Amino acid sequence: MRFALIWVTFLGAGVAVRKGMLIAVEIVVHFVPAPVGRLARWLTLIATAAFWMVLIVFGIRILGMVQGMKSGAMELPMPFVYLAIPVGAAIAFVNTLVVALDPPLPFAEGSPS
Repeated sequence: MRFALIWVTFLGAGVAVRKGMLIAVEIVVHFVPAPVGRLARWLTLIATAAFWMVLIVFGIRILGMVQGMKSGAMELPMPFVYLAIPVGAAIAFVNTLVVALDPPLPFAEGSPS
C-alpha cells in the first residue's frame, strides 16, 4: 500500500500541474500591475521547471543507489518504487511546459471539478 501511495503522489503531482490545481499565491498577482504579474508568472514557471529537473536528475541517481535492493515484506525491487520520482517529475516537467504555453482556466468558486 505504501508503495502505491508513493506512485499516486508523484503521478498526481503531474496531473495537478496541468490542471492548475497546485497551491499558488495568486492574490499577489491581482494587486500588482499586469506586466509585473506576467513576470512573476514566468519566474514561477521557470523555478517550477527547474525543481522538476532537479527531481528527475536526483531521482535517476537514487535508482542507481538502490539497485539490487528489495523491499522487506513484499520483496519488490526497490528501483521500481523509486522510479516514481523521475517518472512523476518528468510528467510534471512536461505539464509545466504545457501550462507555460496554454495556461489552465482559473478555478471558480463552486465550479464542478
